[in-house]
Amino acid sequence: MLSYVLLEGSLVVFAIRRDGFEQIHIRTDADIPALVSQLQKGVLSKLTENDPGAKPDSVAWSEVAHQLYRELIAPLERAQWLTDRLIIVPDGVLGYIPFELLLKRPPGEAAAVGRLPYLLLDHNLSYAHSASLLLEMQELNYAPRRRSVLAFAPSFAPDSSLATETQALEVRRNALGPLLYNRKEVEQISTIVPTDIFDGQQATEPNFLSRAGDYSILHLATHSKANDRLGDQAYVAFAELDDGAENELLFNSELYNLRIKADMVVLSACETGIGELNQAEGIISLARGFSYAGAKSIVSTLWAVNDAATEEIMVNYYANLAEGQTKDAALRMAKLRFLDTHQGEAHPFYWAPFVIVGDTAPLQFGRTGFRFWPIGGAILLFTLLLSLRLWRKNMRSS
Repeated sequence: MLSYVLLEGSLVVFAIRRDGFEQIHIRTDADIPALVSQLQKGVLSKLTENDPGAKPDSVAWSEVAHQLYRELIAPLERAQWLTDRLIIVPDGVLGYIPFELLLKRPPGEAAAVGRLPYLLLDHNLSYAHSASLLLEMQELNYAPRRRSVLAFAPSFAPDSSLATETQALEVRRNALGPLLYNRKEVEQISTIVPTDIFDGQQATEPNFLSRAGDYSILHLATHSKANDRLGDQAYVAFAELDDGAENELLFNSELYNLRIKADMVVLSACETGIGELNQAEGIISLARGFSYAGAKSIVSTLWAVNDAATEEIMVNYYANLAEGQTKDAALRMAKLRFLDTHQGEAHPFYWAPFVIVGDTAPLQFGRTGFRFWPIGGAILLFTLLLSLRLWRKNMRSS
């Protein structure tokens, strides 16, 4: 575990391993908050590159990624405090960036963006809001559930089948517009692990609240929006009920009053891990809200995500979980596969925002979800009727 404290002109890292503990003081002349901002803007310029009015940041984000590596990670590497698995407890603005995209070496002029020396290549990374909160999340011991995954994939007008991917990306940044891949995402997941699905207009907030307590894993493939001024007003969106009331937005403030006994919550949506920076509490985000509600672990995002890339990474993530991998390893391997599949074109905008917070232990999956009941139930019923018929026939013969 590497727990950071940012100070004026320096930073302190509390490095903790099973065999020891050390407080490491690092002197620096770098303006780390400014570097974090430059890295954010540089990576997120990918989001607006198709917008004629956008002005992508001129700072070479890859150079900044290497500079942050030198400030945040290299001193610990020299002190031989790094292991294969790292738990990052970020302080302040450090919570806005995924450490996975930090570069161990200078990028070089000719290097393809998908083949840069990311920290991701050498370490499984997970995150924690604090050491004490992580311990609380790890010690939660929920009773096994009859059902495994509850997945929600709402539809938003206009119908996503009529929208182009470019249109969907644009409206996703600004409003609750169509999503092209969220239904496909949950359907693909259901072929890997037992999953009950609410999609389209059935993916409502009341359906979620009434059923969330019955499942070990909650997966929300939808819209969400952070609020960097009022963190409690961040929200995750569901399908709207046509009753004239606000019924489609679940606000962060509402999560504090819920009790969600889930081993994992996957927030497969935009900006679920960022929000208002409170100096006393850290970043007030939806991920923080779900952890307070009782989730043992949360997969969240650190910026607005791309629909297609999200679907690909999430499906591979669940495939890795189904093989028994720990959550941090499963997410890392999903990102590495994305890098490999897309080769030199795998810009970190697409794969880097996904982070896992909290307990990273492997998961167990239960019975098949109700989406398969029409086929599975028919087969079961046919088998029972056939068995009963054969039993009666044998009884008459005897």
